[in-house]
Amino acid sequence: MDGFFDAREEAIVNTNIRRSQDYFETSESETMNKYLVVIEKTRTGFSAFSPDVEGCAATGKTKSEVEKNMQEALEFHVEGLHLEGYPVPKPRSYSQYVAVRSKRLAGLPARKTTKVLRRSEVRAA
Repeated sequence: MDGFFDAREEAIVNTNIRRSQDYFETSESETMNKYLVVIEKTRTGFSAFSPDVEGCAATGKTKSEVEKNMQEALEFHVEGLHLEGYPVPKPRSYSQYVAVRSKRLAGLPARKTTKVLRRSEVRAA
């Protein structure tokens, strides 16, 4: 191995990671950001993205696969930003669940279907 990877591995192994609100400090020259990742179910599996890291996304057939793929995608993306001299985005997003009560109005059917009109039908009307 070349010196870069040896030094990097040693720094990671010998570092006492201290938690901060949005990042983990691993050395004087390296920080570990903690990004929000949104995972969504799709027809064929799962997809993931981070609202803080534009253009970084991943997919997988299972939840664990998409989580692993997104971890790798974020690491690769951030490494590329470093190599090209671009700033690494700071974490700024958070998540919050909101409880919403849903009441069906009296007299309305449980499910109302709507007809979607084609342009030709709209012009004819």
